[in-house]
Amino acid sequence: MKSKVFLIMFLVVILSSCSFQTDKSSDKNDLKNIEELNDEDADEELNNGITEEELNSKENHADILDRIINDIKNESEIYKDITLKDIKKIQGTYYVVVKVNEAEMTDHDYMLWKYDMSPELLITGNSINILSKDNYYFVSYRIDLKYSTEHTITKYDNNDENYEKVIYEGGFSKFNLSPNKEYMYIQNDNEVIILGKDYEVLFKNKLYNNAENTEDGRFVDMQFINWTKDNKKLWVGTGYNASVMTFHLIDIENSTLDTFFTGENYGIMEIALNPDNSCIVYSTKPEFYESGAYEEFHNNQTIVYLYFLNLETNEKIEISKSVTRGFRPEWISNKIFEYNNPDGFIRLIFNIDDYYLNLGKENNLENEKNLWQDAEGTTPFVNDKDGNWYYNETTYKIALKIPSIYHLDSPGDYFYWREEDGKGCFISLINYIYELDKNTSFIENVKNIYLLNNSDANKNIFDNEIIEEGITDNGYKYAYLADDVTDYSNDRVLSYIFVQLDDNVICRLDYGLFSKDFGKFDAKVITNSITHTLTKGHFREEFLTVNVDDAINKVYFKVPYFYIQNYRGVFYYQTPGKEPVYFLDYFIDDMEEFTFYINDGDTEIEYMGKVTEDYTKNGYKYSYYVEKEVQSYQPYGSEKWEEVTRFITNISVRLDENSVLKMKYELSEEDFSLIDINDILDSVH
Repeated sequence: MKSKVFLIMFLVVILSSCSFQTDKSSDKNDLKNIEELNDEDADEELNNGITEEELNSKENHADILDRIINDIKNESEIYKDITLKDIKKIQGTYYVVVKVNEAEMTDHDYMLWKYDMSPELLITGNSINILSKDNYYFVSYRIDLKYSTEHTITKYDNNDENYEKVIYEGGFSKFNLSPNKEYMYIQNDNEVIILGKDYEVLFKNKLYNNAENTEDGRFVDMQFINWTKDNKKLWVGTGYNASVMTFHLIDIENSTLDTFFTGENYGIMEIALNPDNSCIVYSTKPEFYESGAYEEFHNNQTIVYLYFLNLETNEKIEISKSVTRGFRPEWISNKIFEYNNPDGFIRLIFNIDDYYLNLGKENNLENEKNLWQDAEGTTPFVNDKDGNWYYNETTYKIALKIPSIYHLDSPGDYFYWREEDGKGCFISLINYIYELDKNTSFIENVKNIYLLNNSDANKNIFDNEIIEEGITDNGYKYAYLADDVTDYSNDRVLSYIFVQLDDNVICRLDYGLFSKDFGKFDAKVITNSITHTLTKGHFREEFLTVNVDDAINKVYFKVPYFYIQNYRGVFYYQTPGKEPVYFLDYFIDDMEEFTFYINDGDTEIEYMGKVTEDYTKNGYKYSYYVEKEVQSYQPYGSEKWEEVTRFITNISVRLDENSVLKMKYELSEEDFSLIDINDILDSVH
């Protein structure tokens, strides 16, 4: 089994069971789930005709559901695979949604049955869902149109077979009732619609992943919904994959929307929102989609922090920290939450009121000796005199000290945030190496570089006295200037450090500090700490851990140097201009058979030749093939679609009888010729 795929599947399973708003599905062998599928008074309702002993028996509930499903199979004359999707009970009548897993029913594979003493088919269609309230039940189903789909929600009366009322028509992905069943929540992709008592629209708006809640071209996932206890307000979390980025508070009575954006991503398994106090508890442990990313996270003994954050006031408290372990926080009341003990297995309790009572004189002021942290960035690109990137075989690796208030967001990029308004400052240590113009002085080079990528720059900045020149402790020529003009509205001071690394390039370092923090950090500490190293060639060395019996081995190999790793563990690069992103993936496959990558998607593949097989210089059997793929994409901010040619190299290297190293890397057409695949193959050891 492929270890990477297993991890992803495991995470999907965990996520499906641990999200904020779990979709209620029926499991005929699970009494608890069955009870959740029914109304609040399900225990009382199920007791009709069933003894208390039977009610408390898990096996008897399974028998009841088996009897219903078997009767439906017999009535419909479908004896193959029928899956129970939902069940509601109103008085003595069951309403049952089943999915028929048969090829001939793909256009209407859902059925709604009424079950009293015997089954009665009510509706066949697509994606049927039901809700119940009092004596009424609500049914949604999809209508396939010629170029689109439409959903209808219809209200029925359990006591009146002739009662039928359509309460909604339009786009749809899910619907639900508020806990008091007074309001109906409808979701159409990223649009939220709230219906009132008479099914009038009380609220309708689209939600996005940014502070302005505006369209930004990024995909939006509705990660959870949480109602306040009075059912008058609703929290919706948006993000993508398994992360939450933005919190939205809908005031139903006033039809208003407040958006809270902190600039951070929160893993869905490591965040808890209290809808009544507008506070979250979260940890910094990320979600993982690659086995290699998790292994690196664990092997590096990464510190995970647990925080309390008031979304209304931006007050933030560090609660605890662990080494690689998550906290799974959960609110108990408006003042108390619990979380995993970082050093054990019991759950710990945190009381907010007790925290403030014991706060005393000690607060969270920065310890002077911890003002600085070590940082580094690597760039395979150099900016020419006009600011355009080009690939350089000589790669520059920069190491220095930066303020400790920054945190690593992605390789070479560091951020910190002002809690009061959610505004941020950053330092980037990648792609800021500039070609030196040897015909001009150092300071003239600095002036040109400063203006090159700064459209808002004050051209007169060099006429004042804030610019400093000198030689660092490590012998680099440097220039420093602080500009409080370009970002005056945000109360930020932008600092610029220019360091001549060698006879060929100048490194430009930009960083922002809010005015209240600017005086804490002496720029000379940064400039005097800067060092650099050079790496020749197009590759860097990576390794993966291989478990063989009880032994742990490492396999080393090269990958193209210009791929960087984001905070999710994904390796990627993007060439200058308007081309899309290209990805790199590698892992150890423990398949018994020596298999190739197979593309079974819809993309047409043009092979650049047959599969190549041979042995590396270190004696490992390998195979590889290259796909040529023409892909359409839409450049950000453009309405036009363009095409790009992508080359995908697929490598398999047999390490031993149990393990195969597999690598898949994508390159643009112009970059494909830079990489000699034999360099990668021969590097494996």
